[in-house]
Amino acid sequence: MRAAAILFVAAWGVVSLAVACSSGNEQSPVQGDGGSPGEGGVQPPPPHWACSGEAGACLSGTAATKGFGKQPQLLLAELYPMFPLGSAVPLAQETVATDGTWAFDDVPAGGHYYVQIVGDFGTAPAIGTLAGPLSVPATGGPVAVTVQPVQAVASEHFQQASSGMGGSFVLDWASAHVFSPSDGSELQNSEATVAIDVGGTSAPMPWTTTGGQKLYFVDFAMAPPAAQASYTITASGQAFGSMPASWTLVPSPPSFTPTITSPANGATVGAKQPLAVSWPPQSGADYVTVALFQVTDAGATPVGPNPPPQLPPDTTSDVDDAGVPPGSYVVDVYFTTAACPTTAQGCVLSSAVAAAQFTAQ
Repeated sequence: MRAAAILFVAAWGVVSLAVACSSGNEQSPVQGDGGSPGEGGVQPPPPHWACSGEAGACLSGTAATKGFGKQPQLLLAELYPMFPLGSAVPLAQETVATDGTWAFDDVPAGGHYYVQIVGDFGTAPAIGTLAGPLSVPATGGPVAVTVQPVQAVASEHFQQASSGMGGSFVLDWASAHVFSPSDGSELQNSEATVAIDVGGTSAPMPWTTTGGQKLYFVDFAMAPPAAQASYTITASGQAFGSMPASWTLVPSPPSFTPTITSPANGATVGAKQPLAVSWPPQSGADYVTVALFQVTDAGATPVGPNPPPQLPPDTTSDVDDAGVPPGSYVVDVYFTTAACPTTAQGCVLSSAVAAAQFTAQ
């Protein structure tokens, strides 16, 4: 029996600004030097940010807002080494310059960076917009990030056909934090009517609590629709007047077929002995997660942290030193692309899944 894949609502949470620290970035009278990884805090905006170190080790761009009736009190730029789930801490943070520029210097080479622009409108929470994955050395010029009154994520995964041959991607869930265009405050409950369009069919996203967050959310677990080339989230209500707002999400699903090298499918491992799960590297993934399930007649039950820890994309193994008690198990390894293109207004997490059944005794 193949345990049903359990996808986790672990998308990045509502942004909570911490302004207690001051940045160590030095400002010149003309411009600011690009912030370096390890620096943080909030400082008054300089007139301009520009790369000051090695050009090939810098990420830079612009930040703006759209769809608001007022300007934010502050814009922050944050750099992450991979898609920031939960309470991820940025490598570097700086205040966006008064001309809308930002820059991060001394960034190690890599292909899975994300930049988040945070708009502080003076109400909690602030609004974060992600762009990525981004590569260093950078290609394509400055990265333009626009903060809009939404923070939206959708999740999809590759579902194997019942015949065991082939399959296709399906949509698992979608979530949105929606904000007032007039003042940037978060809309809640009946203050907005939110829906997602999936291939021409509109699915309501009611206000709910899931994954420890209150947000507009829809779960397609019972009958997941086919994944689409894009999704549109709409919001209406008094805050939007007579014209509903809409935002587009665009996925970039994995094109590879992942495998697990250990444990082998059908293997027997020692109970309560170190359990090593390994797989070939997949550079196309933006991050990896390993989920373990115990299988009984009653179904599949998650074992260990839920949601499981996020692993860097170059990870090829995960070891549980304590092992598992006797029983039947399935291990799923999720190889996820997190598409947050600057041409869209949110992110789509697309997971290819490799699985192996094994017995511990």
